[in-house]
Amino acid sequence: MNALSTSHRLFVYGTLSDPAVCAGLLGRVPCPVPARLSGYLRHEVRGEVDPAVVAKREGVVRGFLYECLSPTELAILDAYEGDEYGRIEVSMETEAGMKLAWVYVWTGRVERLEPGA
Repeated sequence: MNALSTSHRLFVYGTLSDPAVCAGLLGRVPCPVPARLSGYLRHEVRGEVDPAVVAKREGVVRGFLYECLSPTELAILDAYEGDEYGRIEVSMETEAGMKLAWVYVWTGRVERLEPGA
């Protein structure tokens, strides 16, 4: 299969779950599927509106799964997230079962993170 025709899944837990943000970035709003990511904890980032997640064995983050994102859309979201987030592939849970998806995790300085929620 041609890499350009590949679609991607993305787990979102913060500003990317806001339909207005997605519409502004992508020109459309992906259909959100409720999902949960185990083994991570959500944190607020000092001085930012975007939250972050970091690995934490007993943590759980509730969010949404976006399916059928194009490589171009994923590149747009990569640019939006910036240098303090890295995109990794994780296994997360939906009502339909476990699915692999990308998620943006915090790679910036831990001193910028508030205690997890």
